[in-house]
Amino acid sequence: MDTLFFSVWRNTVFRRYIRILVCENLVINVDLQYLNDNHQYMSLLSDQERLDNNIYFKLLISTRDELNEYNDNPHKHLIDDIEHSHFNLRLNYNVVPAEENYIDCDKICDGVRRLLIYADENTRVRGKLPQSITEFNLNGDDDELYYMASFRNREIDAMVSGLPNLRKLVLPDNFSFANKVELPSFCKSITFSMK
Repeated sequence: MDTLFFSVWRNTVFRRYIRILVCENLVINVDLQYLNDNHQYMSLLSDQERLDNNIYFKLLISTRDELNEYNDNPHKHLIDDIEHSHFNLRLNYNVVPAEENYIDCDKICDGVRRLLIYADENTRVRGKLPQSITEFNLNGDDDELYYMASFRNREIDAMVSGLPNLRKLVLPDNFSFANKVELPSFCKSITFSMK
């Protein structure tokens, strides 16, 4: 039996097909250390294969230092799903100093397809998000949204309207747009989640 397995595994076409079948519709959580140690294996799946088979490498960024490490990482192009929670409302509400309450969009690598951020009415936005983002979640995902008082943020409005390939938008029910926001015509899912 081992001989048969290794015979099949040596065939690169079969090996690629098996790898894709095993990882199909999978979110693989990684940290920066894992990214550095295993980038050669992560890169075996091409960007197109990950896109076609709904495979994501997800990175949680919870501090400014981690964001800077991610930005300086030579393998950051392999990450296509980011949860940016340096300002996590569930943990740090009213603790983050105003000068640190910002999202630096220029530090998000082109190729990221899904982005989850935590923000409030005081959060500032710097730079522009990459056009590769197809799913944007504010303050949580479909299953777990955090709720606070109703808020608006013009800078987040501009950030959302600047995503030309957006297909899914998830917002908490306490968020309302301060300005008119144009979404792409092919945006298939807009969710204002309520609890």
